[in-house]
Amino acid sequence: MRKIEEILADYDIQIRESELMEPAVYDPLTNNIYIGKNSSGIELRNAILHEAGHGILHNQYKVLYHSTAVSHLKMESEANKFMVNYLVQEYLEAYGTDIPINIYDFMRNNRIESKNELLVKSAFLKAGFQHSRKVQRQVTN
Repeated sequence: MRKIEEILADYDIQIRESELMEPAVYDPLTNNIYIGKNSSGIELRNAILHEAGHGILHNQYKVLYHSTAVSHLKMESEANKFMVNYLVQEYLEAYGTDIPINIYDFMRNNRIESKNELLVKSAFLKAGFQHSRKVQRQVTN
């Protein structure tokens, strides 16, 4: 969590507790990520990373977020991609790129939704994962 907070500090984004029912929400007006008091663990980490994606990638485009369904979905997808890329980079820093990876185990362990499968595969390949054929076999099996 410390590394995430350091990244957020570079963008002057702070994490604040709130009475929210959802795990986390980014507020572009205050440049804060508000987290629910009852949130914890992997769910909270993923929510903070997703909201960090909004804060880092979309702060200057906040007007567009609610302007059309397409812009909203695009920004949500980009925030998910930010989260996935962060988690993949963290994994690769811990384990390297010379070992086979089962992306479904990775997704299950990190509670990444199945709709983000292609983002996970792409992130591993883009990050220089050496066993691209094994990644692909895991996806197609």
